[in-house]
Amino acid sequence: DRIRALIIEVCKRVAKRIVELSSKEYVGDWDNEHSVFAYLARKDIGFLSEREKGLIIDIYGLSSEFGAHRIIADREYARLTKNIAYELFLLILEKLKKFIETTNNTK
Repeated sequence: DRIRALIIEVCKRVAKRIVELSSKEYVGDWDNEHSVFAYLARKDIGFLSEREKGLIIDIYGLSSEFGAHRIIADREYARLTKNIAYELFLLILEKLKKFIETTNNTK
C-alpha cells in the first residue's frame, strides 16, 4: 500500500503543478485518485495519453495489497511493484519537465 500511496501522491503533486502552470482548473476531489488520473489525461491538458493513464491505473491496482491472485510471494511482489513504480515516476517527472519547458516557451 505504500507504493499505492506514493503513486497517488506523485500524481497529485504533478497535477497541482500543472494547475499552476496552465491555469486549467481542476474540478474534482483531490482525494479521488481516478479524478486526479483523469485530470492528467484531459485532452486540453495534454499531459498523459490514455495509454499512459491506463498504465498508471494498472500499476496503481497492481500495487494494492488486496490485488487478486498474486502469482509470486509477497516479498518479490513488493520488490516488483516498487521497481515498476520507480520507472513510472521517472516517466512522469520527465514529462513534467517537458511540460514546464513547453509552457515557459509559449509565454
